[in-house]
Amino acid sequence: MEKTDAVIRQLYQTTRIITKEMNRLLEQYELHSAEWTVIASIKENGIVSQVILAEHLNIEPSAISKSLNALEKKGFIQREEGSDKREKMVSLTSKALSLYPSWEKIVKQHREQLLQNISIEKLDDLFSTLKTIFFNAQNIKKQ
Repeated sequence: MEKTDAVIRQLYQTTRIITKEMNRLLEQYELHSAEWTVIASIKENGIVSQVILAEHLNIEPSAISKSLNALEKKGFIQREEGSDKREKMVSLTSKALSLYPSWEKIVKQHREQLLQNISIEKLDDLFSTLKTIFFNAQNIKKQ
């Protein structure tokens, strides 16, 4: 197996195991890791349009719509019409805002465990490498 294959395979395996464990940790709140990502983005950015949210998270419109439907049913987000009737603005509910600190604590502890014993320099290098891979992936998509 070529090194490039091994690296990409390891990247996939790593993200899958991280996601699997995050799902297990958030299960008590009937929340999935993908939904957490959406909630965290809304919390960070405030009220945001559904289209901008999908672009920000690099998620297909149909996938973000599915996640938002699930979050709305759980009472974690609300959607309202934006400046035109086609635009949907998304915000967190008071229920989500009250649970957010508990979710954030779980996620933070998980991330600390994942990254324990890795120096700041190695984390900087990893971040830079991942950003380069992401940039390359975006450029392939545009060709």
